[in-house]
This record gives sequence, structure tokens and C-alpha cells, in this order.
Amino acid sequence: MSYDGFRQLDAIVNKKVFITFGSIYSITIGILLFAMIKEIQVDTVLKARIDKIALLNLVVSVLMLSFSISTNSIQKNMTFFWTFHIIFFGFNAVLLQIDPTPLYLARIFPKAIADDTLVLLFLTTLVAGATQIYASEKNKKFIVSKDSVEIEHTVEQRLFISAILYLIILPFIINALGGLNFVFRRIRITNGIEYSSLAVKSIIESLLYVPPVILLLGLLFIPSEQRSKLHRLLISILSMLLVILSNPFGNARQTTLFVTLPFIFYLLDKRKRIYTYIFFLALPIIICFSANLVNRYTGKIQNPTMTLLSRDGDFDSLIQLHNGMQIAVNNEFPIFRQLLGSLFFFVPRSLWPGKPLDTGVELANYLGLRFQNLSAPWILEAYVNARIPGVLIATFFVSYYLTKIDLNQGRSIRHYVMVFTISGLLFILLRGSLLQASGRAIFAFVLIHILFKIRVKRR
Repeated sequence: MSYDGFRQLDAIVNKKVFITFGSIYSITIGILLFAMIKEIQVDTVLKARIDKIALLNLVVSVLMLSFSISTNSIQKNMTFFWTFHIIFFGFNAVLLQIDPTPLYLARIFPKAIADDTLVLLFLTTLVAGATQIYASEKNKKFIVSKDSVEIEHTVEQRLFISAILYLIILPFIINALGGLNFVFRRIRITNGIEYSSLAVKSIIESLLYVPPVILLLGLLFIPSEQRSKLHRLLISILSMLLVILSNPFGNARQTTLFVTLPFIFYLLDKRKRIYTYIFFLALPIIICFSANLVNRYTGKIQNPTMTLLSRDGDFDSLIQLHNGMQIAVNNEFPIFRQLLGSLFFFVPRSLWPGKPLDTGVELANYLGLRFQNLSAPWILEAYVNARIPGVLIATFFVSYYLTKIDLNQGRSIRHYVMVFTISGLLFILLRGSLLQASGRAIFAFVLIHILFKIRVKRR
């Protein structure tokens, strides 16, 4: 980067925040990582090998997270992206090198995590970081929308009509999913209604969860002084509904996050920046201590305990990346096959007998595993679809888009709603598999485009 480039970057980043937050965050995750290593050491002898690339990957990821949160307009989605990268990839890149008895998935192939997997991971980190810096400089002077009052009224009318229609059909959607027993279920693993296909179930669940999130975000965009009594009533109804639908006892974590995280980010956006700093400082601790807070089989709340990431299936992202890369060598994943399955998720298998399964399930079948609820992180999805070029291209577009949408949040109501909706989708999109996330994500993007499409009059 040229001298002028560094000067431009200096104008984007608050150096005091970068240094202070980065230092405190490094100490926090350092203590967490050290505590996990000591816990592993209690009942076994640690391996002597700690890969330098794994440590370097963790350091660069922390630097980029500090960059994300210290920009003039805090890049919350990119901060969340780097949080995921640090916990699910960075921590395990270190722990799996020294843990002699990791999760069984890490013991399937001779080496727990091979060097080529770590090199690809580090390459992904570098590309994502460089792209974010480039996108931050390019999008630092976004244009504030000049939407007219008439256009704003048009959007308000769409929101009002859509909210009423949703509340009218809501009982039918709930009934199709199993009635109130579905909404108030206490456990995630249960025998529910049998559907003709997973696509049908995915579509119905998307109809239940997606509209209220987007509608409420749209209504909250309306300035409080411009909200009518009806607006306030709809905001109250949709807020209570989303509290009920979040149901952390019966829902998968990605569903609970989808209906709650956008509004956590919304509240952070309305408060002083210090609240955002505190939230992201606490997030690694929350993730590592609350991963198994609710027992998925009994629905009971368990005492918070520190999770050893290298031994917990919920943090299998790096292991799955490694295993998927090993299997792809044998051409078990034809180019773009998994991507086509995600794009055309709505096509029933009766019409497409060879429709690919969820990438995590495909891996489980290949490995002969009975337990098939395995993740397929975004890097793996890119790799099995287009190998290393696919990973590099996907990394560029993911980092560029998330940075751009973060910085352009204030341009219009569409950008505003999109940035918070993505925060709810981000966990499942990053952890995968893509097939699980595609239906909800595609429906959300289409609905946002329809509701907030603005036709600017030509003068």
C-alpha cells in the first residue's frame, strides 16, 4: 500500500480505539485460549507442536476484528464475521495441534489438521482482510439517500399492508407446522409433522420467521415522532411475537439468532459506541460458556461451563473443512453440484432424484457416520464447489459485500433493513451448511427488495 493509501486508511480508523480495543480483546481471548489448554492438560499430555501459521492466522484475525470495530462507522457485521473466524477457526487451528484426544471427527484422517488446510485458512484470512481494507476505503464516502416524503409514505403503506396480511395468515402457517405445540415446544430433537420434503418444511418455516423480522425492522426505521398509534401497535405485536418465536429451548441456535440478533444490533446502533465495544468484548466469552446452555434433548437449562472447542461438535467447522478437502481430492464433490442444490432448494426430490444433500450430510454419508448433523462452513462450501479458486472468489465477495453493506447502512431504508437482517443470517451462512441457509436467505432478500423498492421520479 502506498503512503497515500496509509493516510486514507488513517482517516477511516480511530487509532486510539484500534489499539485499546485490540489490546483488551487480545488479553480476553488469550486468557480463554490458555484456560482451554490448561483444561486439556488436566487429563492428558499435550502435543508439543503448535503451528506457526495457526498462531499467525489468529493474530491477523484479531487485528482485522479491531480494525472493523474502530472504523468511523462501526462495521458490526464484519466484526461478527471476524468473531466467528477467531472462535470457530482460529481457536481450533491452535487447539487441534496440541490436543491428543480431539473430537472424533478430527481423528478420521491420519493428521488432525493437515498443513494444507491451515495454509488455505490463512490465505482466506489474508484475502478477507485485504478486501475489507480496500472496500472500507472505496465506500467511505457513501451518499445519503434523498428519498422524498411521498416515497416514504409508499413504503409505510407496504409495511402496514404486509404486516396485516402476515398476521392474518399466521394461524395457518403455525397450524401447518404443528400448531402451538411447535411454537412452544421445549426440546429441539422431537418427532414432529412429516413433510413431503425438506423443501416444503423450509418454505413454511421461512414464511413464519422471515416476514416479522423484516417488517419490524422497517417499522422501527420510521422516526418515533412520525409513528401513528397503529404503527406503535404493530411494533408491539411483532416484538412480542418475535420474543415467542425465538424460543431458545425448542429452536436450533441459528433460528433463535435470526430473530434476535438483528434487534440486538439495532439497539447497539441506537446507543453510544461503548456498548458495542462491550458487547463484542464479551461475545467470545458468551459463545464459549453458553454453547451448551440449553440441552437440545431435554430442553433443560444447564450450568454455564467453558466449552473445549477441539472436543465439541458444535465447533467442528475447521475439522469439517479439513475432512471435506480430503474427500474432495477423490472427486466426491463435482464442481458446482452443491451450489446448484442450494440455489434450487425448492425443487422436490421427486422431480430431481439426484438432488444433492446438505453438504454436512454428504460428508457424514461418505465417512459412514450415523450422526449427520454436521456443519459445512462457508469456506468448505466454496471449496467443494470450485476448489481453491472458488474459496478466493467467495472470500472476496463475502468480505466486500459485508463491508459495503455495513458502511452504506444510512443510504436508505432498504440498506438499513438489509444490514440488520444479514446480522441474523450471518451465523448460519458462515457455519453452514449453505442448503440450510439458502431458503431463508433468498426469501429475506427477495422480500426486502419488494417491500423497499423505491422508484425515484425523474425530473
